[in-house]
Amino acid sequence: MGLGGLGLMNASAIKPCEIIFEKSVDFHRAVKRRHFSRKIRRECLLILPVGVIGILGVFGSVHRGESGAGFWLLIAFAIFPFASWAAYHWATGQIRAAGAPPRYTVRVAPESFTITNAQGNSTFKWSQITATWRYPDMFFIFWDKKTDLDHAFALPTASFGADLIRFIEDRVKENGGVVS
Repeated sequence: MGLGGLGLMNASAIKPCEIIFEKSVDFHRAVKRRHFSRKIRRECLLILPVGVIGILGVFGSVHRGESGAGFWLLIAFAIFPFASWAAYHWATGQIRAAGAPPRYTVRVAPESFTITNAQGNSTFKWSQITATWRYPDMFFIFWDKKTDLDHAFALPTASFGADLIRFIEDRVKENGGVVS
């Protein structure tokens, strides 16, 4: 349903909107993988040249008949972020279902949004939101300067639609948050 009929394009005229969805095991896996990949991607790209230097240094040292111990240390240092990513990727594949998927209700209003589940609810004013990250299948809303999952909520884009996501991102930008 288009959001223009709900008054969502004009913040002063918005009518609260509720979306109900379930977070499946596959969605949880995707959330963890996307978050970790985004958090470590930069480190992996920055450390890659260190590994290349280490490999070239080992080859050069071995060619001269030396052990190249310092270069092996560079290689080990460069492998760590990639090994962490691989271990985390493997671990998220091991997430198992613990009962029925949790059901969430998200209420979007002009001044805030509220997340409700069986354990309770949390309401956040738009000024509390520090960042959003958008992906084709989900988007993250962060309410702390740290962009970790302890201070975030992931929402499936299919449940919200492009207009509502744009509205959320506009509220975040208007209140000083970062949208990416």
